[in-house]
Amino acid sequence: MKTSEEIYKKLNEKYTDEEIVEGFVFNETLSTTEQQQVDEEFRRIRLEHLKGMSAQDLLVSNLLQFKYLIKMYLKQDE
Repeated sequence: MKTSEEIYKKLNEKYTDEEIVEGFVFNETLSTTEQQQVDEEFRRIRLEHLKGMSAQDLLVSNLLQFKYLIKMYLKQDE
């Protein structure tokens, strides 16, 4: 397992310190009401996106979902 220092050195070969910091995601603890608001906002945005999808986009999305379900099913049998 790599240490934080090894990971930093590897990242520093490609990116500046500022880029590394900007790319780091901090976990944020939210209260129950804040989490509910975030969930509702996410659902609203997701539904707007789904409504804007064409029939072909929906078909491709459903086929990809089906593909990954089959892959997961076959992987369980191994």
